[in-house]
Amino acid sequence: MGSIPESIRYYEQANLSYSNVAPNLLPHIQMDQAEALLAGGLAEEAAKYLDEALPVLAHGRVRQNLGEAESFRAIAALLLGDSTTARRLAASAERRMLRRGNLSWARMAALTRLRADTATAFRTGQVSAGLHRRALRLADRLTELKLTDESGVARSLAVRAALRLGRLDVAAAELARVPRPRQITPIDHRMLLRLSRAELAVMQGDRRRALAQARAGLAELGRIRDRMGGLDLVSGTAVHGRELGELAIRLVLDPTRGRVDAGRLFSWLERTRAQVYRYQPQPPIADPVLAERVDDYRVLSKELQQARLDGRNPGELATRHAALQREITRLGWQSNLWGSPTPIATLADVARHLGDRALVSFAVSDGNAVAVVIVEGRARLVRLGPAVEIMAAARELHADLDALAPDHLSGPLVAVIAGSARRRAERLDEKLLSPLVGLLQHRELIIIPTGALYAVAWGTLPSMHGRSLTVAPSATAWLTADQRAEHGPDHVPPGRAASEVPKDHVTETTAGHAAGPSAGRAVDQSWQAAPGSRNGRADGTRGGGTDDGHVVLISGPDLLGAVGEVAGLRTHHPDARVLAGRQATVGAVLEALDGARLAHVAAHGAHESENAMFSRLELTDGSLFAHETARLRRAPERVVLAACELALNRIRPGDEALGFAGALLASGSRTVIAATSKVGDQAAADTMAEFHGLLVQGRPPAAALAEAVAREPLRRPFVCLGSGT
Repeated sequence: MGSIPESIRYYEQANLSYSNVAPNLLPHIQMDQAEALLAGGLAEEAAKYLDEALPVLAHGRVRQNLGEAESFRAIAALLLGDSTTARRLAASAERRMLRRGNLSWARMAALTRLRADTATAFRTGQVSAGLHRRALRLADRLTELKLTDESGVARSLAVRAALRLGRLDVAAAELARVPRPRQITPIDHRMLLRLSRAELAVMQGDRRRALAQARAGLAELGRIRDRMGGLDLVSGTAVHGRELGELAIRLVLDPTRGRVDAGRLFSWLERTRAQVYRYQPQPPIADPVLAERVDDYRVLSKELQQARLDGRNPGELATRHAALQREITRLGWQSNLWGSPTPIATLADVARHLGDRALVSFAVSDGNAVAVVIVEGRARLVRLGPAVEIMAAARELHADLDALAPDHLSGPLVAVIAGSARRRAERLDEKLLSPLVGLLQHRELIIIPTGALYAVAWGTLPSMHGRSLTVAPSATAWLTADQRAEHGPDHVPPGRAASEVPKDHVTETTAGHAAGPSAGRAVDQSWQAAPGSRNGRADGTRGGGTDDGHVVLISGPDLLGAVGEVAGLRTHHPDARVLAGRQATVGAVLEALDGARLAHVAAHGAHESENAMFSRLELTDGSLFAHETARLRRAPERVVLAACELALNRIRPGDEALGFAGALLASGSRTVIAATSKVGDQAAADTMAEFHGLLVQGRPPAAALAEAVAREPLRRPFVCLGSGT
């Protein structure tokens, strides 16, 4: 019924019971848990469970269970875009079930194989009449077995195949036979039906009806997302609406319809990206079991690291480590709902709040990159060209910055790497930002990236040197964070109807064209702290809301410049609480972060691409993980992470970005300073000394960081995330 967190809680209870009385049945529970995860869109997590269960089931005598597990693993592969693995596993499951005489499971495995073949055919453009007939035959067989939802999926696939064959009448007739979704119809089945209806409407020339189907489908998906628990479950649901969102963006960008409505494109981009950041986090529920498991994991992580340093085979330690990570993740899902949703920002909301700043929202559709630029109260579209070239330039620049990071590289080597990085930064700047120069001029920027652009150190690009800019996962996330700065941390932005956007505020433009009156902006600098002040203004007040938080300076182990860096920052923040050496434990740091006005953390850090919520900061007694910051009672308002890579994110469908900095932003922090790549200890210390000096002089974080980074941009890959205030 869509209650994924609740189902996971029941599975966990069953897991504990079976581990005591029938441990041999645990793989069966893993298989069912995987089914729940697939419903939540967490294909990778489900695949891990199934990969663990499959070898055990293969050695057992009950081939039915093995076939079911293969079927679920095939679905996971399908969601991950691996049609070859999906086809192989589904075919194996189908054969296994046919030998057992279980037609229901055999037909369901055949459906997964059909979905894999259909995905390949659609991608290559080789759709045949045979594929269409096969889908119809399977739909009839599933109907005979009273597998209503599965029959609807097969018939929807037949509809989509008929459309690609140009057989509109056949597609319409078959679509009419697809049963209406029931209360228990899985969300991916619902989204496929919406997609089929939208594609038929497109082929019939009814663009409005197609967009209505996409809008209704994404709204339905949003209602399911609202019931999820944990950041990764909230973000995982986006996979089910990916194709609907892509279809809507394609329709809005259709060049055959003349001038593109840039405002409408902006609205669709906000509907389809980074939804996890529009939730107001609820107070966490204390879970002693979760806390105990995290402590165990921390200890085990240190043992595993030491074993690898000693050259010992990590074997059993690595297995226990992976199992404990999965258990912690599960406990996080079932603990509570992530939060209450806030309205998606409209163009009118954003334009009104921007003032004389500019917002650039990047997107990719049909292999081409575009930018929606909101400036002077208007939205404009700029087409940037092939996305593959832009994304390749971004990845190459990131690799060069990683190579340039170590403090003690030889002079000749620095010159070679820096030269390469400089050329790549210039190339990326030319492709990505040069077409926008006429619109952006010298304005302060808010950048909404997509895909590989999340890893760009924007201050390295020539046109961005010294420019105040902020990176946010969506315009909604930026607006929510920026309004917290004005109205306090509990502020929820009001929703506004899209119809409030004046028609003449929406245009398409070519690069270099700018028009329209300036909206103006009164810069609110009321939060800025005078030296020695603990409450924002020198007089202890703060425009809008209150600022009772404290400043905390944290120094982790094994950083050559960290102690000196933090000691130097005391001159800027004399009343700060300092945690260094043995004091910088995980527990003490979490306590200090809770409710802080400003937190500076100088420590080693690492981004975990396989499980972003386990990205970490290294402290005296072990790692502080990203998911732990998500459970603070009140997230620190501004956080400076003087550590490597912690601005990086794992990008899921819908540009759902998860990582250490992302966890802080989603938990309520309004501004996070972090690095997008590796950074040397000395470079980090120098950057932070200059940044904090400018900060206490009254410069906003985004502007202070831009000036500090501009001194040596290739060695200082820090970005300002969130609101920039």
